[in-house]
Amino acid sequence: MRLVIFLLILILSGCETKEHADQEVGAIKKAQDAASKVSARANGGGVEELGIPECDNYIRKYEACLADKVPAEAQTRLRKELDDQVKQWRASANDTFARANVADQCRSALAVAKQSMAAYGCDF
Repeated sequence: MRLVIFLLILILSGCETKEHADQEVGAIKKAQDAASKVSARANGGGVEELGIPECDNYIRKYEACLADKVPAEAQTRLRKELDDQVKQWRASANDTFARANVADQCRSALAVAKQSMAAYGCDF
């Protein structure tokens, strides 16, 4: 009889622990999402504008999408892609011959982002 009671207590405490753990994981995920949104806004998005209106518009819209709509687990990858893109544009903007094409590249990137980021509900 004692063994049965012990097993019942063990089983019930195990179920309660799993439910509690699931709740904690959910709370942690929500906190991480909120923290990454706050961090992105506090850092001004983390990407410095280029001084080219088409690019600056794209950067602002992309950063807003990341901060407001994209889940935390996808933000790191997408932020790195944006950083890499901006590095290339910055290098081209500093090159007298390549600067003329940067605005066109940013307009093209905006068109691509409209499609690729639509899955997250972003408006560009």
